[in-house]
Amino acid sequence: ASGNSEGEVLVWTAPAAFVVVGQHQPVMPNVSMASGTVSASVSTVAKAVPVGAITVGAGGSFVTGGGNELKIWTPAAADSEFPYESLKVVDIKAVADATCSNASAFDNLSESLRPTSISADTSGKRMLVGLSSNAIIEVAIDNGTGHVVDEGEIDCSVTAMCTHPTEPYTVVTALPTGVVKVWDMVRQRREVVGLFTTENKKPSAVAFVNDNTLAIGIDRSDTGGKCGSVVLVELGAY
Repeated sequence: ASGNSEGEVLVWTAPAAFVVVGQHQPVMPNVSMASGTVSASVSTVAKAVPVGAITVGAGGSFVTGGGNELKIWTPAAADSEFPYESLKVVDIKAVADATCSNASAFDNLSESLRPTSISADTSGKRMLVGLSSNAIIEVAIDNGTGHVVDEGEIDCSVTAMCTHPTEPYTVVTALPTGVVKVWDMVRQRREVVGLFTTENKKPSAVAFVNDNTLAIGIDRSDTGGKCGSVVLVELGAY
């Protein structure tokens, strides 16, 4: 599955064939007015939102993030028109407004609040969502409730995230500053157990190759305009 800049969710059935199974709803852009000015009316148009994050879930499902929404897609019935259907939608902005301590600053972001990375754990019960406000929220899949795991400098998005292939409570997050964190998400702890840096090179993706090896994709803007690079990091005990 993949997403495009118009918010459409595509399921690929062959190397060159895909089906559009749905779309994320457009959102109204943030509008700011200079102090001391008076306007009789402000006209804004809802903008199409790109699918900014996608992850594989449990039981053949997958999750997409775009605009204010998280959509959980599950295999459709055999007689359905499309191979997947969205049975659950989570309003991630509402979750963030209710849980983040810096929610009052969301309207001052350079762009509307949006999910920038998602990682569903192998249990199928929860997912971690990185936001453009540099917050990480744990969201329960069954009821959409949230818990703030981390909040950093506002307007600094979490660019990448992944869960461990065999340890669902181990999660890795990456920031555009090059900081990569390893988290222990056991409910009694929820703490950083490892931290390193890519030396100010912007990570664009993270994924476990095996239980002990983490692959980090480096954005092409930090590689002299080339097609990017991949760094392999061996993780020890934590």
